[in-house]
Amino acid sequence: MRVLKGKGEFILTDLMQTLDCPKSLLKPVLDRIHLDSLGSFDFYVEQARKLGVKTVEVTDLSDHLTIHYQRVLEETQKRYGEMVKICGKEYIDKMIQGLKHWVVAGKGGHLSWGIIHMTKSVTI
Repeated sequence: MRVLKGKGEFILTDLMQTLDCPKSLLKPVLDRIHLDSLGSFDFYVEQARKLGVKTVEVTDLSDHLTIHYQRVLEETQKRYGEMVKICGKEYIDKMIQGLKHWVVAGKGGHLSWGIIHMTKSVTI
């Protein structure tokens, strides 16, 4: 709110979890990115509302999330030798395992991704 002028606009994009996602299911995903939880569309919209920020539009692009991580996984596996030379075996092996968790969680409908367009609804 402090940095938005007048009726300033704010665009947020983030990897999120679905509301009904069991925390235990995301543990491998969260461990990989060193977080305790992820936000959700509803969480961000509600936090914005509490601050006097109006949600203009929520664009759910969750289907693209799984496609993206599956593709990154496939390319990493396909170019494994090359990637190991650049980044090291331990790093790439952990990355592959982490990507598999993202794909499983995405295919299970537990992750979401999208864009939230908001605007300042009050002048401070």
